[in-house]
Amino acid sequence: MKALHYTVTAGEPLNPELLEAWRDGTGLDVYEGYGQTETTVVCCRPPNLAYKPGSMGKSAPGVDVQIVDDDGNIVDRGLEGNIGIRCKPVRPLGLFSGYVNEPLKTAASYRGEYYLLGDRGCMDQDDYVYFIGRSDDIIISSGYRIGPFEVESALMEHPAVTEAAVVSSPDEIRGEIMLISSTRDDTCSSNGSKNAIKCKSASAGKEEEEEEEEEEEEEEEEEKKKKKKCREGGREK
Repeated sequence: MKALHYTVTAGEPLNPELLEAWRDGTGLDVYEGYGQTETTVVCCRPPNLAYKPGSMGKSAPGVDVQIVDDDGNIVDRGLEGNIGIRCKPVRPLGLFSGYVNEPLKTAASYRGEYYLLGDRGCMDQDDYVYFIGRSDDIIISSGYRIGPFEVESALMEHPAVTEAAVVSSPDEIRGEIMLISSTRDDTCSSNGSKNAIKCKSASAGKEEEEEEEEEEEEEEEEEKKKKKKCREGGREK
């Protein structure tokens, strides 16, 4: 490892905890590159760019990255939206020309002046870009939009968790719920918190359902009492 001077990753961003663990173990920063096959590098954090936890850097040279809504309009800084690349009036080098024999799929990738990468993100006041998740991975539960990557990053902050994955599961009441899979560090001594995490992950959805059922039963019982009182002319029993 002594001969190693730089470390670079490409693809989706890494969890902040993994970046910190690598830095603690090697003394080196990880310089991230974000993009896809259709675009090559879109965002990056070169050595001369200050690190911001959770960010994958800024637009790569020659690429104008913006966060836009579903109509291709730039959203306010700090708000979630689609990660897009401006293609008009100048098309950036490295952007693909289209999917072979799939004109409809190609057309669906564009909104106004922007090519959409299919990812959700946000941008701060300093032009740093933050990844939230794939557009088709976003979990909508009870009307709330949940990015699996954000939840995974939060779980990774716990010392007993070494890896975490969050996926969606259909739910009749909420539309979708989160299914959490994690591996734990058996060397961690956190006063039983490992078991607490495991139990909470497995039973959180069940507990919420039971609470809602109890509330519904209480409301029905209260409604029955009101109707009974009304039939009896308002007399107290």
